[in-house]
Amino acid sequence: MTAAAPPLPAPPWSASARLRLREFAAHDTDDLADMHRDPRVRAQLVDDLPLDEPATAARFIAGLRDFYRRHEGTGIWCAERALPPDAATLAEARQAHADGEINDALLALVETPEWRFGGWFSLVHVIDDPDELEIGARLRPDAWGGTLALDGGEWLLRRAFDGLGRERVFGYCDPANRSAAHCLRVLGFEGTGEFLLELDTRCTEADFQDYERTIFALQGMGYDVIIAHPERYRAIQQNTEIARNLLRMGCKLQASADFIAGGRMGREKKPAQKMFDQLLYRYIASDAHKPEHYALLAKAVAEYPTRGAHMRV
Repeated sequence: MTAAAPPLPAPPWSASARLRLREFAAHDTDDLADMHRDPRVRAQLVDDLPLDEPATAARFIAGLRDFYRRHEGTGIWCAERALPPDAATLAEARQAHADGEINDALLALVETPEWRFGGWFSLVHVIDDPDELEIGARLRPDAWGGTLALDGGEWLLRRAFDGLGRERVFGYCDPANRSAAHCLRVLGFEGTGEFLLELDTRCTEADFQDYERTIFALQGMGYDVIIAHPERYRAIQQNTEIARNLLRMGCKLQASADFIAGGRMGREKKPAQKMFDQLLYRYIASDAHKPEHYALLAKAVAEYPTRGAHMRV
């Protein structure tokens, strides 16, 4: 049994001189939605959660508020970055202080940075083991390109290793996102060689001929291909033998835990149950686009078996 997480100190938590983290609150709704309306952010996402809509962003934050209480020590936290005062204003204030025109308190006020919404950092459970944690980040584009992600990543790792006593932590990114991959390497992560492949949910059986070529190309590059939520794909819903063929090709299948409640599309439970009965799945993932998905993960892991490494089709 996993030991209870020691409580975090009162927020905000200082990750560095320029980054602090805190729990999301209702007043963050507009900032969260605004970040997700930026096409540069949307281009990096693999989910379809419409957080660009204020109503959805508000529900997401409300769910997080409950998640913080039920899963203390892990979560998705609001990132605030420090914006230093204007250089000219600061120089003028320091000269005025040197000339005795302003006192120490006023100078300190001018030197105090302004804290602005920068995105989020996360430390959440991954796949089907409560001892496995994954770090993540989603930042506004004006926070890209510096070392803010390293500051946050180091804080998350300290929380996971020192605060929660975990022995290892996972970090995932799109291999094409070279900045994210570099950040993970600097933080000390070693590549697993795994590639999580998400297909078009409306795909037909004919589409899988093209997918097979893509999969073989990835495998030829040395990647271990994991197929995300096959139960959502129309072709597999109609013919689960396609999923069996993916295993024959050397792929691993990963179910998204929300299938247990009908799934994102409302049609996933029956094909998922059939594939679990055939022991085709290797993993169950939270696919946590909202806190409620963690409850579905716990239920799915308790009720459905996954393939062991010793099993063969």
